[in-house]
Amino acid sequence: MKLLEIRDGIIRLCEKHDFFLRMFVKFILAFVVFVTINNYIGYCEKISTIPVAIILAFVCSLLPRDTIMWCAMVITLIDMYELSIEVAVITVLLFVLFIMLYYRFAPKDGILVVISSIAIRYKMGYLVPVGTGLLRNIFSVIGVTIGTLIFYFLDGVRNNATSLKNVILADSEESSTKLTIALDQIFGNRELAVVLAVTVFATIVVCVIRRKSIDHSWEIAIVAGALTQVIGYICGYMLIGMLDKAVEVVVGCVAATIFGFILKFFFMNLDYSRTENVQFEDDSYYYYVKAIPKKMIKQEEKTVKHFGNTTNIGKDLTELTKKDSK
Repeated sequence: MKLLEIRDGIIRLCEKHDFFLRMFVKFILAFVVFVTINNYIGYCEKISTIPVAIILAFVCSLLPRDTIMWCAMVITLIDMYELSIEVAVITVLLFVLFIMLYYRFAPKDGILVVISSIAIRYKMGYLVPVGTGLLRNIFSVIGVTIGTLIFYFLDGVRNNATSLKNVILADSEESSTKLTIALDQIFGNRELAVVLAVTVFATIVVCVIRRKSIDHSWEIAIVAGALTQVIGYICGYMLIGMLDKAVEVVVGCVAATIFGFILKFFFMNLDYSRTENVQFEDDSYYYYVKAIPKKMIKQEEKTVKHFGNTTNIGKDLTELTKKDSK
């Protein structure tokens, strides 16, 4: 009951200050995104500064949340152009492809693209399938896929920045080598293939199980998503010879399980002991409805007690005023 009281208090506080809280969250997220880009691939020193990141984050906090994604793309393109024109061209083509997929399948998941990339950067990518599967629909896997591809492409470019610079200093005929290096970050990255396959499959597993009308579907979906990631990553890393990440996988999946149960507590905390099954029909269909109440704290009803006979108070006051006037 104490936890339910804390939860309800947090929800009421968020509802009361919804506008400013949304601005604050967007500012913090945008600031983290821009600082991460500056520290990770900040090849353009003019825009890779803290004041620029603060200004852009403030602007993004005032605009729709997808603005963060667009600003991050623009900054990334500027950094890639500073590194190499050929790499910038490949980045533009990838972004165009991602935008087409984004508007076709997941037009409301732009923020998910950003969160996925940042989560993988800080070793928290294991939380993404669980959170996405619990809170979004199955098409949101497109946003997760785009975010994963963007991160690994930029990570590969960063790891090969020295080679790209050396090619830049060579003859212009070797520009095709830069294109090969850039494209190889996607098509030749075996770790990307493993991460992408496991992330997509785990997200779909969580989303499908969560939507089932079975008891404790959210709990089952959380555990299934974590186990899917553990088995998938260990098997995949075993195939590509990266078993040294096994400990990271286990720790990350445990954190994803805890994260999933926190989300469940706030968004789908149900009391299965009071489940009701209702049946009714109309002219065309027969309906079977399963109703599960949420765990809620009953609001205390305040009662006002009146002492004495209060029905004639108004009349007595009127009579007293008349006597005084006489």
